[in-house]
Amino acid sequence: MNSANLISWNIRGLGNPLKKRAVKRLCSKGNVSVILLKETKIQCYKGNLVRSLWGSRLGGFSFAPSMGHSGGLISIWNPSIFFAVDKELRSQRFIILVGELCRWKVKACLVNVYTPNDLVERKNFFI
Repeated sequence: MNSANLISWNIRGLGNPLKKRAVKRLCSKGNVSVILLKETKIQCYKGNLVRSLWGSRLGGFSFAPSMGHSGGLISIWNPSIFFAVDKELRSQRFIILVGELCRWKVKACLVNVYTPNDLVERKNFFI
């Protein structure tokens, strides 16, 4: 891998087969190191979802369920090349991965966040 690429995407629902194929196409090229999907609208994780998106190469992942028909997060990363995770913090609104950027041997945090649409809720979220 010559470069480390991170994709952050508000997918607005991962139940649509066209969107799943689009994510899979991006990941299958092999040059994506991390993909942070927001608003997946998935309430419970189903077995092979990450493998179906990421392909046959091994990937680390973290999942946070949606709240009804909004939210939902999936973070997928390549643990051997890009990011080695030491600690994971998760809620329905965020996934925080603490670890090391392998190539550079630097400690870092990757944050995947889905903020509320309501202005008051958003303000309270960031306070």
